[in-house]
Amino acid sequence: MARLEQRIRIKDIAKSIGVSPMAVSLALRNQPGVSDKTRKRILSKATEMGYVADPAMTALSAYRTRRHSRKEFATIAILDNWPAVHDWAEFASASLLLDGARESCSKYGYQLEVFRTVKQSISDRRLSDILYSRGIRGLVIAPLCNPEKTLDVDWSKFSTITIEQPFSLPDFHYISPDYLWDISQVWRKLMERGYERIGLVLPHEAAERVQYHWAAAHMFEQQKNAPQSKRLPMLYLKDYEKKATFLKWLKQTKPDVVISKNEVIYRWLREDGYSIPNDIGYVSLTACDEPHINPAGITQNRRLMGKLLIDILHGFLMQQSSGIEAAKVGTTVQGTWTEGTTIRSL
Repeated sequence: MARLEQRIRIKDIAKSIGVSPMAVSLALRNQPGVSDKTRKRILSKATEMGYVADPAMTALSAYRTRRHSRKEFATIAILDNWPAVHDWAEFASASLLLDGARESCSKYGYQLEVFRTVKQSISDRRLSDILYSRGIRGLVIAPLCNPEKTLDVDWSKFSTITIEQPFSLPDFHYISPDYLWDISQVWRKLMERGYERIGLVLPHEAAERVQYHWAAAHMFEQQKNAPQSKRLPMLYLKDYEKKATFLKWLKQTKPDVVISKNEVIYRWLREDGYSIPNDIGYVSLTACDEPHINPAGITQNRRLMGKLLIDILHGFLMQQSSGIEAAKVGTTVQGTWTEGTTIRSL
């Protein structure tokens, strides 16, 4: 019988370059505790020797970690940098996400705690030090109020996942709605009802926060489905107080339906004498945040997003994976079309 090739072990690598097995283990898991120079030596030697992690030992290590996770990683922190007057956590969509996250946390034995960074009288870096000293190793970054704002955190200490894709932060795994799919669904439903002049109005910061995915998908659908004469220019509102800007766009473009994400647009239409849906249609991209107007549109599956983000973060914690990722990797969740009362068949 042929002899099985002997697996290269951590202690073999350690012996070959004169370091401790613990140093090798830390380097292979990209954990702090070894210098960059030593880490590079270890990784180079591991590649040279053909080291491959033993899946059975990895599973055993994860099992041992899980047994102690309640004690060592009892709390997962959500960092929320929204001002109190427009707090992210008060949106219905955020509440649903938090409910899903708490459900998954209870499954793994975590507590979920929201930290309002703008209410702290200390710096972001000091807050991250306090979180680490409390034994918190898992961070969830809520959507940033200002997409250009960054957070001064020592990321090497934490396993991190972001809600949406904040371009001002380093590369982390993110979870977000599938904005491209959602717009595609909206267009399909509107065309089925005979709408042709389909307009998109977005607050500038919201468009920026989602990396202009709504806008890009809308332009694609225009190019694919609308003749040139019915391709309406999009409107980005930098200030929702400037109603006149919206009404000017409305009179110039004459849409038969407006897609947006804030009931302010719906209210402005009503205030200007439009009957919805008889005179003009309205579609919400975040229908769960506008339940009292019963809009047609997309209900983002935020509860599922909350469950998934904790599942993913739990995996990072079990693998003791921390710091910045080599590239941004994401999980997107498709929304569901909601039949409301703000559109009709033409």
